Amino acid sequence: MRLYVTNVTPQFQNFCYRLDFVPPGQKADKGDQQGFKRVRFSRGQQLPVGPDLPLEQLKPLIRQLEKLGAIYEIEVPRGLRNMVHPFVFNLDKNVSKRKAQDVVQHNREVRLGIGKDRRKTAAVAANVAISNMLEMNLGENPTQEVQVAIEQETSPGEGDMGSRIDEGYRVPTANDGSAPPPSRTRRSGGGRGTTRKAA
Repeated sequence: MRLYVTNVTPQFQNFCYRLDFVPPGQKADKGDQQGFKRVRFSRGQQLPVGPDLPLEQLKPLIRQLEKLGAIYEIEVPRGLRNMVHPFVFNLDKNVSKRKAQDVVQHNREVRLGIGKDRRKTAAVAANVAISNMLEMNLGENPTQEVQVAIEQETSPGEGDMGSRIDEGYRVPTANDGSAPPPSRTRRSGGGRGTTRKAA
């Protein structure tokens, strides 16, 4: 039985493993241990991992792939989770192009969602920094809200992912809802014409 793995990320991926298989109830023999192995995947590449082996010997490799976020082809699309799946694997036959493309699209949507959340977080952080700066400089009447426009242009050559992302976020503060009242002045009880700001 052969294990076929497809890299469904836009990056190079390395998968490292050993083929030290010990049947249940037996002890490991150092003479049976094999050396470290590495498979390097280019973008979108599919390669066999390991030689032709019984399923019991392939199970440790499958568990290791699943810990890295790989998904079995028969679980696509129902088994897709809210995460980037770097690999799709299949047993005894190649991963179909359609299933690989389904996972690529899923990963793209997950990355876009992560990017949007990060831009929102950046907008909130910018609001805090601006509010602190204004309070330090003005002493009162802190900002009621801030609008942060974030523009990001992705690298070319990624199809739909190469489009521009242009978003703005409005981050209200606790006092949002009305503009701050204008500061009033009143005469002091002392000299004529002397004014001070209301507390």
